[in-house]
Amino acid sequence: MKKIVRLWIALALLICATLAATAAIPDTLAYMQQESNTVTNKINIVYVPLEDISVPVRVHKTVTSLGEETVAPSGFEFALRCVETGEVVTFTTDGHGYAGTALTFTEADVDKVYHYELTEIAGEDERITYSEKVYDIRIALTVNADNCICADVMMNSIPVEGVMAEFENIFTPVIVPDTGDHDQPLFFAA
Repeated sequence: MKKIVRLWIALALLICATLAATAAIPDTLAYMQQESNTVTNKINIVYVPLEDISVPVRVHKTVTSLGEETVAPSGFEFALRCVETGEVVTFTTDGHGYAGTALTFTEADVDKVYHYELTEIAGEDERITYSEKVYDIRIALTVNADNCICADVMMNSIPVEGVMAEFENIFTPVIVPDTGDHDQPLFFAA
């Protein structure tokens, strides 16, 4: 019977020692981490901001003449209007009929879709029939696996690599009809 009592006492002492060690281990590890330089955090997270992206919007203007007189495709104006904000960007064609602008997007624009309408601004020359074509442009911005901003561009619901819009105007030269009166009627009226 003494053996059983000693066995129970030894078992109770072992359980007490185990409980004491279990209660002391977290404090011991915390003390070791705080008081020694052997435990250090090796994880350094470096934030790299996303670079801005630029989406070019280009226009090519042609002017078809219905007579011998022609008009150069320079000086025609175009408007790119953001539907969401109402902001309008205008640009003018050069001597070869080309014009363009670049839309810049930043990290704040990621996960947004922008909707634009590209139209020609009609001039005042009555001999020119200005194009009434409207291009619907949508630009969706995302971040790819390389941590770069990507722009998915759709023009008139068709995915495109870049915006290149074609506009055509018709030029009708004024032909003064021959009235048959070669005298100066205003001279005689005066």
